[in-house]
Formats: sequence, structure tokens, C-alpha cells
Amino acid sequence: MNCSLLKKRILNPWIGALTLLSLTISQAETATVTLRNEEAEQKTIHWPTAPQTKISARNGTVDFDGAQVKMLNLQFDSFEIELALSKGLSFRANPSAQYAASLSGERIPGVTLGIATFAPEDFLSDLSDSNWDAYKLGLTKDNPHLKIVRDDSNIGTRSSLYTFGKDFRQLAFELGSSGNEFKRREVFFMINGKLVAFTVEGMKEAVDQSWIRIDHLIGEMTLVR
Repeated sequence: MNCSLLKKRILNPWIGALTLLSLTISQAETATVTLRNEEAEQKTIHWPTAPQTKISARNGTVDFDGAQVKMLNLQFDSFEIELALSKGLSFRANPSAQYAASLSGERIPGVTLGIATFAPEDFLSDLSDSNWDAYKLGLTKDNPHLKIVRDDSNIGTRSSLYTFGKDFRQLAFELGSSGNEFKRREVFFMINGKLVAFTVEGMKEAVDQSWIRIDHLIGEMTLVR
């Protein structure tokens, strides 16, 4: 047999195998780069760091079946929220840069209810799936140890008196080791084109125990205008 022909028969399978291996490596590298680019292009949304717009509050009373009930009116720039200022509930205006107001006290022991409002361009412009996913992605990217334990909404279902008849989205997340876990609950909805957020935070046990009390407290609020 011709020596040159013999060499070709021996080398051709190896050349084919090496070519296939080279193509496989090239495709894998391309896929990796594509994945990295997709991850880099994924939209993230974060809770704003800019201070909240200040709100004003006024106390008043209403007659309820002959009894005078103390009321608290929270006056935002384009709407007003009214609630009964029950015993064991304290109000603070602008307790931190994150919140326009907060409520705390014996009625919701161990936790603080924060109230915040944002212009559409400052945070979530709406409660669409894409914005919601971008916000959750931002949370987990900021802290890989954060665990989202609740994510629900009434969007597409019957309206709820819970948030003044508005569509809402809600999530809760936890951080920390067992027995020493911090928990935060967030409820978002829109009023007059503005995003409103109610947040509850504290130790996990306290947030879990306050869940129904917070639901009742929010349910007692009235949107005045």
C-alpha cells in the first residue's frame, strides 16, 4: 500500500475528532459569553436612596354612634389617608430617608409599619411583571443570602378593599441564621399615578405574629382623596 495513502487513513479520524473538539469548545465559549451578556443586560430595580418627600399629618375627631373617635390624617402631595388613631399606636413623620411616615406601638408589637410614596420615574413605574421581576432580581443581587419567602398579588382577580380597591403586589423576604432572622414584608400599590409602599420589618417571629394585625390596620385606612 502506498505509504502516503496509509498516513491519510490513519490521520483522518484524528483530524476529524480534533476538528469536532475545537468546534465544541468554540460553541461552549460562545454560549458562556452569550449567557454573561444576557446576565449583564438583565434589568434590575432598587429601592431609592433619595430622601422621601415630607408629608404633613393632622389629628381630628369624628362622631361614631355618639362617641368621639380620634383620627389621624396623613396628607401626601396628591392624596390623603385617614385612620383611627387607636390606643397603642404611635405616628412618626419621616422617621428615616426611606419612609414618609411610620406607625408603631402596642397594637403591632415588635415591628414598625413604614409608609413610602414614589414618583413613577423614581422607582417602579408600574406593577408589571417585568418591573416586579427586575425589583426581585435587584434584591437578590444586592444580597445573595436574601431569601424571598412570599410573592403574591391580586392583579387579574377581584379588587380588594385591603389596598383601597387597588391592585397590589406583595413580597416578604428573610435574612440571617435560624433563630436570628430578620424579616421584611412589602406591599405595593398605585394611587393617582404614584407608587405607595407599606413595609413591615423586624425579627421574623414578630413580623409573622403581626401579619393579621397589619392586615387589619391597613384595612381600616381610608383614602380620602
